[in-house]
Amino acid sequence: MTHAWWRAGSLLPTTLAGVEIGLLTIFLVLRSTDLVQLAVSVPGGLRSSTAPALDGGLMVAYLAESVAIAVVSIRRRRFLSAPWTAVDLTVATVVMVAQPWFTAEATRIGTWVAWGYPVGVGAALAAGVGFPRRGQTLTAVTVLVGAYLAVSLPAVRDSGELATVWSNTFAFPAFGLFGRLLSSYLRRLGRDADQARADAAQAAAQAMLDRHRLLLHDQATVLRLLAQPGLDPALAGLLRSEAAAAAGRIRIFLGDARGVADPVSSTDLADRSVADTVLQAASGFGDLPLTISVDLAASVVLDDERAKVLGAAVCTVLHNVRVHAHARQVIVHADGGPGGSWEVTVNDDGVGFDPADQEWGFGLRRQVMAEVQRIGACARIDSRPGQGTTITITDHGTVGR
Repeated sequence: MTHAWWRAGSLLPTTLAGVEIGLLTIFLVLRSTDLVQLAVSVPGGLRSSTAPALDGGLMVAYLAESVAIAVVSIRRRRFLSAPWTAVDLTVATVVMVAQPWFTAEATRIGTWVAWGYPVGVGAALAAGVGFPRRGQTLTAVTVLVGAYLAVSLPAVRDSGELATVWSNTFAFPAFGLFGRLLSSYLRRLGRDADQARADAAQAAAQAMLDRHRLLLHDQATVLRLLAQPGLDPALAGLLRSEAAAAAGRIRIFLGDARGVADPVSSTDLADRSVADTVLQAASGFGDLPLTISVDLAASVVLDDERAKVLGAAVCTVLHNVRVHAHARQVIVHADGGPGGSWEVTVNDDGVGFDPADQEWGFGLRRQVMAEVQRIGACARIDSRPGQGTTITITDHGTVGR
């Protein structure tokens, strides 16, 4: 534990909890310094004191309060709470106010015989850090200034001592303001760091959830269709093939690829044209009344990522057509253009829907629209009830980028 506190600067976490431990560490170091200086001055101070018993009793009380604060704060692993800050303020005020009863006027300014001043400065710093509201810090500093001036001004003997008193007085608001500004800034940084970590964790969890849903969404549609009674044998065969391929992808995702051919690595996606990508995506939908025209996109080559996204988007659209459209004709068309640009449309003459009034499912919203946008392309949905649906996916290639 001691080693950890000693190396606090390098070991403290960059969190709000770490900020609190850091502030507490700084306070305890300063308080320990005050106690060491006070201990060094005790023999001479007690000899010069006008009331050694009172002076010694206050020193013992200050030491006991400091130890109590240290024990409680270290257990809480954070800076003083507002009540303990008020206790520290009270002890410092009592020590300063009591100085006329145990010090002579000649030793009351600028000496450790009158040790209330350094104690009060430490309490001002603690008030700036420990009190949650600015008004509380201002009140604490005002009390300390008042106590210090009340006992110091009557002891002034010349202009030099008067200047010392006034310069010392400014230390109370300065330390209070410093503690307030430093602690507020560090705590804000700690809160922002905590929020950033929470946001990152939430984003990672959402990304993992989306990854699962991207993997399982179309597969769930296949399983739902397979579970329907009286399924057409031809469609059942197609769905079983899709289910087998999906099972392989899920096993690969789960890290169990024994005996499973990776559907991605087994095909050279780097040299896959738009036409080949669309043809492979549509190959599992022989039950639909498909008309496929992709020859114009045969010369446009896709990189690995674009081939994956386009293929998955076309599959999702055709799954939606299979389940929802009740179409008599489905036309899949692909066209290529200059600079690697291309466009794929899937048009059906099914029941259609109103995109403005109907909430889109995960497939259209995430697997088509969002994924297509992620690779720098765009997708558009045109549909009206009773007039079918047309989904257009466009990539402007190097011209658009």
